[in-house]
Amino acid sequence: MSDQSATIKELALLYKSLHRSFPYQDSARLKEDFAAAFTHLKEESFNADLSEYCALIAGTISYVIHNSVTEIPQRQLALLRKSFFERYPAYAFIQPGLSEYPTISADLEAHERARGMLLRIIKENKNL
Repeated sequence: MSDQSATIKELALLYKSLHRSFPYQDSARLKEDFAAAFTHLKEESFNADLSEYCALIAGTISYVIHNSVTEIPQRQLALLRKSFFERYPAYAFIQPGLSEYPTISADLEAHERARGMLLRIIKENKNL
């Protein structure tokens, strides 16, 4: 089995674990703990932004699993190149204390791991 095949297999297993319910309890606690900082955000919606970020990664995994890497839209690839905090820098204030919110932290870590694997697979496919 090639390195890429092993990575795709691992990614498929990880994909299954990414389908969990949204961490509303952690999110509510996080928004309460950082209420002052959240009030300064104009149009930001943490729940929507986190959901969108996770959906982007899960959706990209489905392209890889179905052997359609070349069909991933360029805009999607551009978004995939950014971590959550690169894409949503307005939330940088939560990053240092993220470990206090274990469900959100675990979800972000799993999605970041998947994102890294996706980027490697996409890069390898461009080199073929």
